[in-house]
Amino acid sequence: LRLCYLGVLEVFRGQKFGQYFLGQVLKDLGEEFPAKMITLKTCEMDHPHAIKLYNKFGFQKVFEKMEDLTQE
Repeated sequence: LRLCYLGVLEVFRGQKFGQYFLGQVLKDLGEEFPAKMITLKTCEMDHPHAIKLYNKFGFQKVFEKMEDLTQE
């Protein structure tokens, strides 16, 4: 399974919405689609605290890839 570009609007940051949302997504995905690995795609536009949250949920940086999103 692959999650891409999760985000929380600025007005809701710091209120644990991201933690709740990611926890629920992972719980629901795990129940619906049991997987040995879930990958999370992120980008440099992520809030600095987002990486800490992903690590808290067990995600680890496996590789880094630069993409030109202006071509999509």
